[in-house]
Amino acid sequence: MKAFNVSGACRPDRHYMVDLKERLGEVRKMVDAGQYFAITRARQYGKKGDSSGRGAWTKSGFQEALKMLLSEKNALYESLVNKLEDYPELKTVLYDLLFTGRPIPYTAMNKSIEVATMFGFVKNADGTAVVSNRIFESVLYSLFLSEEYVDNRIYDAGLREKNQFLSKGD
Repeated sequence: MKAFNVSGACRPDRHYMVDLKERLGEVRKMVDAGQYFAITRARQYGKKGDSSGRGAWTKSGFQEALKMLLSEKNALYESLVNKLEDYPELKTVLYDLLFTGRPIPYTAMNKSIEVATMFGFVKNADGTAVVSNRIFESVLYSLFLSEEYVDNRIYDAGLREKNQFLSKGD
């Protein structure tokens, strides 16, 4: 009797298999673009399918899996945030890439670019450093925006409350 296998290698004589021959080219492009994590999550999500009841390997199914993936706290994102804290130059490069719009020349001799490349956050695209994949780009963008929001609110609150504790400019 066959069963679903969620860990280890699948064996066609023992496990249900999905024929992905038609999708293999698309899957390969995703892996090359660093979106392998999304593929794994979409596979887990595929057990339920999208809101229309179809499977995860439809376009809408994959998009829903991606939304779910981006809204979750997971080990990959926690590792990413830890790296930003451990390597401030990494955070600066990624912030600049996402928010300034200035191209950053890719050179492995630049320590910041070297660190960002080592962790897989950036890649070389025709001599320019770019965020390595859309998932990291989306996660980082959301993280930086939320930090700006919190920082600005704390700053604004500090300005409002400062007068309670200081008198005559002391």
